[in-house]
Amino acid sequence: MAAKVTAEQLHEKLAAGVEDIEFLTVQDTSDGCGAKFAVVIVSKKFNGMTAVERHQSILGNEGVLAEEMKTVCANWCGVPDHPHLSSFVVLTTSCSSTFC
Repeated sequence: MAAKVTAEQLHEKLAAGVEDIEFLTVQDTSDGCGAKFAVVIVSKKFNGMTAVERHQSILGNEGVLAEEMKTVCANWCGVPDHPHLSSFVVLTTSCSSTFC
């Protein structure tokens, strides 16, 4: 069984792997089990990127959290493509199977 992922680990990895972060929050929404997280990232890195490109830069096969996504299932809740909102990434993770 894979090691449990913590909010602190995700926060550290995102802080190190995403340039120009203006705001970052990671919250474990699984009561500490490590199967579900709510993540909000605001970064100038995302300016000009489509929602899919933002998603792939974090969760894709080459994304910042690619390794962690092997143990945490992810559902993407992105911000619509809009000039004033393009720097936001909102991620909620969840899984229908239980990792706890």
